[in-house]
This record gives sequence, C-alpha cells and structure tokens, in this order.
Amino acid sequence: MLASYIRLYTRDAKRDASVELLRIYACIMVVLAHIQVSYTIGEGQVDNVVLAIKCLIADNVPIFFTILGFYFFINVQDDDRLDLIPSVFLKKLKGFAVRIYIPTIIVTLICSIAWDYIYNNPDHVFHGELLTEYIFKQNPQDMVGQFWYIVEYIKILVFFPFLALICVNKRSYNTIRRIYMIIIFVVIALNDYCYLTQYESFVDISKYIPNTNFLFVFVGYEVYLFYKSERYSNKAKTIIGLLMFIVGFVLRFGLTYVSFSIYGVGNSDHFMVMQCAPSYICSGGLLLLFVQLFKGRKSGILQLLGEMTLYVFMIHGIFLRVFGSQGDLIRQSLNNGNVTGVYSIIYYFLYGGLLIVVSLVLGVAIREIYGLVRYACMRFYKGMNNGREVNGNN
Repeated sequence: MLASYIRLYTRDAKRDASVELLRIYACIMVVLAHIQVSYTIGEGQVDNVVLAIKCLIADNVPIFFTILGFYFFINVQDDDRLDLIPSVFLKKLKGFAVRIYIPTIIVTLICSIAWDYIYNNPDHVFHGELLTEYIFKQNPQDMVGQFWYIVEYIKILVFFPFLALICVNKRSYNTIRRIYMIIIFVVIALNDYCYLTQYESFVDISKYIPNTNFLFVFVGYEVYLFYKSERYSNKAKTIIGLLMFIVGFVLRFGLTYVSFSIYGVGNSDHFMVMQCAPSYICSGGLLLLFVQLFKGRKSGILQLLGEMTLYVFMIHGIFLRVFGSQGDLIRQSLNNGNVTGVYSIIYYFLYGGLLIVVSLVLGVAIREIYGLVRYACMRFYKGMNNGREVNGNN
C-alpha cells in the first residue's frame, strides 16, 4: 500500500515508456522555452541553428495537451459505454485534484513563503497574493506563471463529459468530430495567413472555436485511433508520424523566416505560439512517432522521470529566479555573450541542465513528502472507519 504513495518505493513499470519519453522531452522543451535566446544576428539576418532550436522548443506545451487526448477517452471508447461518463468524470476530477492541483497549491505556497528569500528582500513577509491569484482568480503569476497550463487543463477537464460524447470510435461520431476538426484547423490556418499577409483584420478564432486547446486533445485522440488501427503497417505509421513532424517543423521554420524577412523582429514570432497550424501538425506527428518507435517498452526509471515532469514543470520557475545570474554568466562566457550557432546548444545544455537537475531534486523531495502525508491521511481515515465499524457492531 505504501508503494502507491511513495513512488521511489517501487520500480514497477505500469505505463508505456514511449509516451513517458515524449512527456520528458516536452518538459525539457518547457524549461528551454523560458531561457531561449534570440535567433537574430543583426539587421535582416537569422541564425539558422538558433531558429531551428526555437522551432523545436515551440512544441513544448502542445505536446502535453496532445498526450492528454491520447489517454483521455480510453475508458469511454464505445457508444455502449457512454453511460460510464459520469463515473469516469468523477474519477478524473478526483485524480486531478490529488495528483496535480494540490501539488500546484503546495508549490505556490512555498513560493509565497520564500518570495523574499528568492529575491533577496530582507522583509521576509508572506506574499499571499501569489496564492490567492492562482486559487481564486485562476491567474497564476511570477514564479508560478507557467500554471496557466493547469488552468487550461481544468477547462478541458470540465468539458470532459461533452468532449467524450464525440470522441467515440464509431463512424457517425468520427465524421462529426473530424468535420469540426477540419473547420477549426482551416480557421487557424486562415489566421496564420492573415498574420503573414498583414490583413487589416485577422480572423477572430473565438467566434468559431470555444477553446483552441481542444484541437490538441482531438489530435491526440486521433493519433490514438490511428495507432490502434490495423489498416496500416507499423512502418507506414512511423513514416507518417515522421513526415507530419517534418512538415510542421519546415512550415514553422519557413514561415518565421519569411515573416522576419518581410516585417522584422517585431512581427516574426506568431508562428512560435501554440495557436498556429504547425503546432498541431508537429505535436501530432511527434506523438505518433514516439508511440511507434518505443511502443510496448516498460521502464521503471522512465516512468519515474515521466511522473516527475509535473514537478520539474512546477518548480523550475523558482530556480529561474534563483539561478538567473548563473544563466547570465554562462551566456556571457560563451563567445563573449554572442550565443549563436553551436554556442546556443552549449548554453541550453548547461543552463537548461542546471535548472532541470535542481528542479528534479527538489521535486522528488516535495513529491515524496506529499506521498507520505497522503499515506498517513489514508491510514488515519481507515483507522477512523474501522473504529466506527467496531463501535457499530458493539
């Protein structure tokens, strides 16, 4: 029973290592996204190496949303199982609260207490606004600004019963869902086109799409169906996944290069945001590629690291502030501060590696202490119930 709460207590591998590897990759990309350097080297010039890395980094959070869709509807796959939606929904809410939301509150509380120590402020007061902004206003800031993903996760989770109604592997359901996906993708692609051509008015996505992140979830679900399909060989699926990723990457790289060439730095980052067509292509392609290349493999270490990505994701915002000067020092020591080409790779490896390692160490400590507390609460609850049963029998 203790092994269910203290992850380091066991090495049993229950999850497919393929998705855990992709989760680890996405987490690394999230950290690198917060320390990335400019891909411009003077007026009208682009560093191709740095831009290529930036294109890879841009797929960070989209991958997490796509992985969510890959697993999200497994328990309510067929139309004769839709009656399970209420019970599955409640189970997902409970799992989210215990495994994700409470840990984010714990980390936010730690940041609120340690704020002055982290920023070298001698007052040492409790900065409760960091906590209240996140919990009551769903507006995470500063060291927990990356929790916007958790807020979006909540929105998707709330809509689970409605999303599950159209994410069923039956012809009629698939037709409805895929028509909607095409409409969403076309609207997003039109918005990309409007941005590139600088039309006076962009397409207002909000009029057509309740939440652009839903499309990532749908893409993840479609990858799951394609992965399980027997119509195509494993080789064909692997090639399709690789081609999707290459197409998405080339589109992102090329459109950013063209945009910069035309408009300059101020208008060149649209194709690095999540709400652009290449993000959906790349994240879907990477998911399909990983599950095909590494499917069926089990690894306790990879599963542990995959579970710890949540804590690295939560905590790295703290160490971005703590080790900011070290990051500057690393940057200045490389090619006199001109972090371009191969120097950017060294910078990401050194500074990104530092942030990931220290976040992982603190994350393990918080995760295991939280596990012990949960275990103690479970034992206390069981003891209370057993006592009531004995008294009732007497």
